[in-house]
Amino acid sequence: MGPLRSASLYCVLSIAVLVSAVLPVRAQTVDQQLEENVGEVFVLSIGGKLYDNLFTMLGKEEPAKANPNYPADVSAKSLGTWRCVACHGWDYSGAAGERGGVAKSPSFTSLRAMEGMDPKDISNKIRAAPHVYDAELMPEYVADILGLFLSVGQYNASALLDENGASRGTASAGQPIFEGACSNCHQLDGRAYLRGELGDKSSLGWLARNRPQQVLHKVLNGFPGTDMLAMRFLPDQQLMDLVAYMQTLDAKEK
Repeated sequence: MGPLRSASLYCVLSIAVLVSAVLPVRAQTVDQQLEENVGEVFVLSIGGKLYDNLFTMLGKEEPAKANPNYPADVSAKSLGTWRCVACHGWDYSGAAGERGGVAKSPSFTSLRAMEGMDPKDISNKIRAAPHVYDAELMPEYVADILGLFLSVGQYNASALLDENGASRGTASAGQPIFEGACSNCHQLDGRAYLRGELGDKSSLGWLARNRPQQVLHKVLNGFPGTDMLAMRFLPDQQLMDLVAYMQTLDAKEK
């Protein structure tokens, strides 16, 4: 979540290619936002949403056949087999993190070591074996934006959450952030949950307590195919405070 550093030029070029290619999802909004928000928050949130659901962002259907690299003995009902998050997790740590609760599969590799790498080197890895994303499934500009996201856009789960998944922030400090930025859609109790993953309950409080890594990723980057605000602009302390407050909502939902 730090500055783009030497990747700044790469960032701007990636945005230009992204817009010229015109993502089917909210193409007009992308053009409008480009005029006002060319910068780290905008392009990294696009990368985060591509990581979340490539096919929603490209306006395509996920392939009918399972990804051949996805372990056959692991259930893929919640996320499918083609999304980056399905193997590498909402905390980007694979089996060493959030995905470890699904299976200790060697396919669930950590991407944390990619922080700070040259984004182009990462995009080349994405396009190379063992991945099977050809140019039709993943255009080159998409791999480039994902490379940038993985280089400078990952959050550090252990810095924001304790070993039990509780936010390290202060709930009382997070309340005004939630009420100002989130409650208009989700309502004050967090029960007006618009969209989610299979198995999620319609409660932001339940999600923040039971799937905090997922919540952090979506709070930072937004939800693919929706107008959800990407809150990557928040300092880490305010982000932790927001999640801490969300974890107090709807406490009856265990």
